[in-house]
Amino acid sequence: MRKTKGRSCRSETRKKKKYSLKIPDRKLILEVINKANFALSLENIMDSLSLDTKYKHSLLKRINAMERDGQLIINRKNEYSVLDESKLFEGRVIGHPRGFGFLDCFLKDMKDIFLSTCEMTKVFDGDIVMVRIVGLDRKGRPKGIVERVVERKTSQLVGQFFLNEGSAFVKPDNPRISRNILIQCKRIDEALIGQIVVVNVNYAPFLSSQPTGQIVEILGERKDPGIEIAMAIRTYLIPHVWSEEVRLETQNIDETIQVSSERVDLRHLPFVTIDGEDARDFDDAVYCEEKKDGGWKLIVAIADVSHYVLPDSAVNEEALERGTSIYFPDHVVPMLPEKLSNDLCSLLPNVDRFCLACEMYIDFSGKVQKFRFFQSIINSHARITYTQVATILDKSSLKETAKNKLFYEFTPQIMVLKSLYDVLERKRRSRGTLDFKTQEMRLLLDGQRKVYSILPLERTVAHRLVEECMLCANECAARLLSEIGCPTLYRVHQAPDAEKVDRLRSFLQEIGIELGGGSEPKPRDFSHVLREINNREDRSVIEALMLRSMSRALYQTNNIGHFGLSYEVYTHFTSPIRRFPDLIVHRIIRNSFRNECGTPFYGKETKRRKVGNELVQVPLYSVAELDDIGYRVSCSERRADEATRDVMSGLKCEYLLDRVGDEFFGIVTEVTRFGLFITLDDFCIEGLLHVSKLTSDYYEFDPISHRLTGEKRKHVFQLGQRLNVSISQIIIEQKKINLDLITAGSSSKPH
Repeated sequence: MRKTKGRSCRSETRKKKKYSLKIPDRKLILEVINKANFALSLENIMDSLSLDTKYKHSLLKRINAMERDGQLIINRKNEYSVLDESKLFEGRVIGHPRGFGFLDCFLKDMKDIFLSTCEMTKVFDGDIVMVRIVGLDRKGRPKGIVERVVERKTSQLVGQFFLNEGSAFVKPDNPRISRNILIQCKRIDEALIGQIVVVNVNYAPFLSSQPTGQIVEILGERKDPGIEIAMAIRTYLIPHVWSEEVRLETQNIDETIQVSSERVDLRHLPFVTIDGEDARDFDDAVYCEEKKDGGWKLIVAIADVSHYVLPDSAVNEEALERGTSIYFPDHVVPMLPEKLSNDLCSLLPNVDRFCLACEMYIDFSGKVQKFRFFQSIINSHARITYTQVATILDKSSLKETAKNKLFYEFTPQIMVLKSLYDVLERKRRSRGTLDFKTQEMRLLLDGQRKVYSILPLERTVAHRLVEECMLCANECAARLLSEIGCPTLYRVHQAPDAEKVDRLRSFLQEIGIELGGGSEPKPRDFSHVLREINNREDRSVIEALMLRSMSRALYQTNNIGHFGLSYEVYTHFTSPIRRFPDLIVHRIIRNSFRNECGTPFYGKETKRRKVGNELVQVPLYSVAELDDIGYRVSCSERRADEATRDVMSGLKCEYLLDRVGDEFFGIVTEVTRFGLFITLDDFCIEGLLHVSKLTSDYYEFDPISHRLTGEKRKHVFQLGQRLNVSISQIIIEQKKINLDLITAGSSSKPH
């Protein structure tokens, strides 16, 4: 208490020194300005307060502090007025490489607010701010002024170090941050010109001042092996170092695995894991058998991560902070320490493991007639890859399969799984699930972690077979928790909004395709379009446009269904090693059921309260807690997507450096005012053909038909068009590929 009082005294002393003369407090100043009902100059305020001129300097200091804190605003005449919160819009700043920016307003129906280059000097890309609209810009967009910074989002950034006439600065790698960071003397001598460094940003006291920072880490040269991943990890503030507390907890985990009355012993069943060749963590295993009375019994066993990771542990807090495992080319940032992700929680072959199992009985129509969840112990009998499953299912390789002991032993179960998959797939199609066939590419890296080849990722029946099993288990988990009324995290996907639907429908009509369903089309309507374009050459382009009309899937407690999968209720249950929401769902399920003796499975973590003479269970998490977790993990998921996309773009650009000047055919995948984005056939890599590189003409942009039309020659460039282009320039720093036009590869009319 004495220390607190001492600090308070020192604080008051500082205030007295700052304002040697006694001046009115903030509350009184606000009352005076509010009472006037119009903006007041400093002199007006002094007159209203009956202050002598000797108080002018001290009063000005206080008023400037009030302006800095967002209590007052100042106009061009240096007059002050009280900030009206009701006229401010809160949102996230989106920077533009050319210096200006926009406010992505949190109000759903509010358009983006334009922020001039001058206003962007106050903020960084990603900052949360309050903006006041002051008119329209030359394009008719609402124009705003930043009145208050609610939250700074850029405390650290990655960039390239430079020295210019004795002044040290870092140019941010993020193109949306156009301002350089002045570097303080610390560690300047250690950094070389052109090196990639990490900077802790120190904001100047006045928002319009040049930001400063300190170099805290030197990553190396831009061409160093693995530099792209190291940069992305730091740029997106991805946690990647385990704390000492996490290490100690992990070391002290009880590794004993033994059968108990709380777990059903399933070790006799021939469970198998089916994953890719390069998979290191195996969180799901499947067993399937045909029932004598018809249908199938499918058991999906999921690694019981919740047995090892407790809610109040350091490992849990770190897992929540990470949200998800991030899979870069040839590198993984795991959500859990390797002892858990690759060992204790991984369903390795011929090793006993704790699981949470979902047992389902599925009829010939693909409907899950009944299901149950229970704690179990399994022993995976084999690790099978997607390639091996595809070989087993390939009738032309039956002789080869018969010679392989592994194949011979597990072929019957794989064939049973395939028969179940056929039924589930038909059920899925009848439900109207959206099945986008977007082409993904795999980057092959050499020993120096540089790309030596880019290959398309082939999705076989083996991939879809496992996927259908997981979808069934996920839906059953959601059904269970929904039926018992237990708060949980649902995986939701909102239907596209009406404006995006209208734009998509207009484009589809232009190319002779009808999207049904009116202003609120159902998944079945979109699915019908996908079937209609199945054999079109420009299918990928149309699919991409349809995907852009969709919203992102999120985690939240309010169940609104999953539009894309056409599920009324859905959650994530099958990947607790790499997704935090799955771990939460596991805990909630375990908290919801008891064994035959009536004792809770979850021991201390089962929450119960007395109602009358009976003990009843209460939710493990409140709705507010779950909503907070849902928001955080949804953000983590987005961060992971952006980081991996960033790394992939950088590696692709580097791969094509030796191909500058080479010609390629590609398809127009996006049309903008400033040019065409073209995806090259050979590599599925996107480059920009700027409008200035088109035939000499002035081009008008039609956002509905996604078309650029020449004013004089009427030459048309549009979505889905094939063009012959060459690579003119690759800007590694900006991860950009610029193209030149050779010739149009096909008619300018849509396919």
